[in-house]
Amino acid sequence: NAHQTNTALDEQILTLNDLYAAPKSMQVSKLRPDFDKLYSDHNSKLVPTLWKLARPSFVPAGFCQLITVIAQVSSPLFVWQLLSILEANPNSNVFKEGIPFVFLILIADMANAFGTHRQRFLAMKSGVT
Repeated sequence: NAHQTNTALDEQILTLNDLYAAPKSMQVSKLRPDFDKLYSDHNSKLVPTLWKLARPSFVPAGFCQLITVIAQVSSPLFVWQLLSILEANPNSNVFKEGIPFVFLILIADMANAFGTHRQRFLAMKSGVT
């Protein structure tokens, strides 16, 4: 029984293999000289230095987040419009009226998927989690 307890504990311990392998561009040996130079260029002010380092990936991540929010808000509205058309015409062929909303739902869902994953990648790249 003690052997089983140790095995269960061993399975819960994190190792180096469980950690995220940072690319060369994110390793301290690359970032520290860049940080030190920018820090001295900005008269030892931390916020402008961090903004300068994070801006190249942080701003595009914010744009992707905006796309995601717009897609997440619009998708239920498109579904609502489609359902309204179907409810208003229960015994009619509503293909012409409904198909634009079907495509808009598809586009919104694809934009949401793209924006979510791209935003997450860019945010992690800038160090924001």
